[in-house]
Formats: sequence, C-alpha cells, structure tokens
Amino acid sequence: MRQTVVAACLLLGAALAASGFTFAAPVGAPTSSIFSEPRVEFAPGLFILGVVFAFLSAVAYELIPDGERPPDG
Repeated sequence: MRQTVVAACLLLGAALAASGFTFAAPVGAPTSSIFSEPRVEFAPGLFILGVVFAFLSAVAYELIPDGERPPDG
C-alpha cells in the first residue's frame, strides 16, 4: 500500500508541476510585458501545489507502515 500511495502522490505532483510550468510559459517570443504574463492565472499555484505533492510523497513514505513485518524474537 505504501508504494501505491507514494507513487500516486509523486505522479500527481509531477503532473501538476509540469502542467503549471507549461501553462505559465508565454506563447511565442514575448515582445512586451503584456505577453510575458502566464497564459493561465493560477499556473504558478499549480506548479507550487505540484512541488508540495512531490515533497509529501516522501512524508507518506516515512509515515505509512511497510506492511506485515515478522515478529522480533
């Protein structure tokens, strides 16, 4: 279960970060400051949310138990 949660969190983070980065890129060569604004207003927020999800995958890896462990003894 831990591997599934970590992989899903990491893939979601990578997808959000990539889409935020893509949506923030201007179309063509920016000739004025109007064209250097992000194409989608919330694109920087998507990128930050993706990075947060990618870091949370490490937290999930550490906090979710690995599954059945043999008893010590």
